[in-house]
Amino acid sequence: MSDCLIIGGGVIGLSLAYELAGCGLKVRLIEAGAPGREASWAGAGILPPASPDSSDPLEQLTALSNRMHAAWHEQLASTTGIDNGYRRTGAIYLARDRELERQLGRFIQEAGSNGIANERLDRPDLARIEPALNPRELLSAWLLEDEGQIRNPRHLRALVAGCIGRGVEITSGTIAQQFEIRRSRIQAVRTNLGPLEADQFCVAAGAWSSELCEQLGIIARVKPVRGQMLLLS
Repeated sequence: MSDCLIIGGGVIGLSLAYELAGCGLKVRLIEAGAPGREASWAGAGILPPASPDSSDPLEQLTALSNRMHAAWHEQLASTTGIDNGYRRTGAIYLARDRELERQLGRFIQEAGSNGIANERLDRPDLARIEPALNPRELLSAWLLEDEGQIRNPRHLRALVAGCIGRGVEITSGTIAQQFEIRRSRIQAVRTNLGPLEADQFCVAAGAWSSELCEQLGIIARVKPVRGQMLLLS
């Protein structure tokens, strides 16, 4: 029997499995499809800059996450041989009309008040940093040099390899259907492969978490959102 059964093999489930196994726990992870696909695979991998000194808890967690991603990049690369594409490249924020310029101005003001480095780019600077842009189409441009990125597919491959290397049992094609609860405690989760027992359970099923959590009286306001992504070489 596992110490922890994780339901969901996206970036969150795999990350938790990797860390828990590294702490010596016996971990099993089940995934309805293939691990490391779905929304995690299609995400943009944007790591926006954040201040650890902000009063906003989400901002503090984002700043902590940015520091951990840099460390994880080195660790995963050394143990799996997979470069997850982590880079602190910076990002250019653009405004093409007056309304976007006002929104961007408010965003930059808030970023500056939180200690996030930013620099307004004039046309020569913008042409030097990103010559493919046409500065004459833009009203304003700002550089946030601390923004980072990872390549989601590479990161997920590294996490899967890292989990396997730490002894995590990953089972694909396994659908969590219902919890078996006895004496106010989850004893097992019923799946299409039969019941699976564990000492502890973690629901990390993304947009499918709400239905499972409802069985436990937990309201998880998670829903799928359709998006579009364009990848340029």
